[in-house]
Amino acid sequence: MKSMKTSTQPPEYRILLLHEKEPLLNFTMPGSPNKNGSTDPPTPQGVIDAVVVELGKIGK
Repeated sequence: MKSMKTSTQPPEYRILLLHEKEPLLNFTMPGSPNKNGSTDPPTPQGVIDAVVVELGKIGK
């Protein structure tokens, strides 16, 4: 019988930014652990900051 491994990494959240129905950005962001042991999604400001960084990488 195989033992099941549990992952201690928080889940990742996919960020997909469309422009005129075409993908412009597609990346993942990690969630952040909270007090009760579950994971919260990225904050809206965290997503905005990440989008700014990703747009800078592609020169937009």
